[in-house]
Amino acid sequence: MAYLTFAEYASYGFSTIANESAFDPIEANAESQFDAVTQSYYVKNSIADDVDTGRVAIFKKSLALQCDFVAKTGIASPTDLVDKAVKSISIGRTSITRNQDYTAVVDSSSGICYSALNLLGQTGLLFRGVGAIWHP
Repeated sequence: MAYLTFAEYASYGFSTIANESAFDPIEANAESQFDAVTQSYYVKNSIADDVDTGRVAIFKKSLALQCDFVAKTGIASPTDLVDKAVKSISIGRTSITRNQDYTAVVDSSSGICYSALNLLGQTGLLFRGVGAIWHP
């Protein structure tokens, strides 16, 4: 089951992706990226059964933001970011210069845009610390 439906994506006000058939592969890729940074929290726990509805809402909005970002930029992974990082190339007398630099808006290790990561951070799912129980 996908974490986010096309209808939910559209309900957040995003419209870059025109239809469900274009949305599904983008969402599946973003889902994999989110699983990697959240230590597969919603693989181990059902998103539908999560009692923290605020966490679910923020998680879904963050995922919708990432899907929209991928649709606009074509950056779906860290590898895509590297491919887009080429600034210019010259072959003979022909020179091509790219004026887009996405390194400032995308986390290079995950390929997730910082806006989505900032939202995702509010859920607590990015926490990497070790829990401790103290008994006096």
